[in-house]
Amino acid sequence: MNARWQILVVDDEEVMSESLAAWLREDGYTVDTAASGREAIEKAKAKEYAIYFLDLKMPGGIDGIETLMEIRRMQPEASIIMITAYATVDTAITAMKEGAQEYIVKPCNPQEISLLAARIIKVKNLQRENAILRKKLEKQYKFHDLVSKSPKMLEIFELVKDVASLKSTVLIQGGSGTGK
Repeated sequence: MNARWQILVVDDEEVMSESLAAWLREDGYTVDTAASGREAIEKAKAKEYAIYFLDLKMPGGIDGIETLMEIRRMQPEASIIMITAYATVDTAITAMKEGAQEYIVKPCNPQEISLLAARIIKVKNLQRENAILRKKLEKQYKFHDLVSKSPKMLEIFELVKDVASLKSTVLIQGGSGTGK
C-alpha cells in the first residue's frame, strides 16, 4: 500500500539523506534521494512524488525555499516537509507561506518521520478514494438519462442545466406526490 506512493528526500548531507530514506523504506515506501535543489527539480520533472522532504540550506545556488516554490508550481498536490538544522522563525514562516506542510528541526526522530509520512499518506489515500467515488457517482447519475416529450418537462430540463453548475441552494416547489 505504501509502495505506490513515491517520496523524494533532498539533502546535501549524504548521511542525513540516506538515513531518512532508509527509515522511510523500512515503512514500505518507495524513496529516491537528491543531493541538491537542482537535482530535486529535475527528478520532480521526471516523476511525481507524493511527499518531498527538503533540506533548507543546500549548496548549488538553489536553497530549500526556492526548491519548494518550484516543486509547488509543478506539483501543487505534493506534500512538502522542510527539514533544517538552522531553524529560525523567519524561515519557518517563509516555508509555511510558500506551501510547506511541516517544518522539522534536525536531528530528526525516526518515529516522528514515520508518523508524519503515515499521516500524509492516509490523507492522500482518502483524497484519492473520494475522487474515485465522485467519478463513480457522476457516471451513475447522468442528466442525459432523463427522457420526456412534454414541453413543460423540456423547459424544466433547461432550467436544471442552467442551475446545475451553480454552488447555490435551489428550492423546488410543487404539490405532494408530483415527483419533485
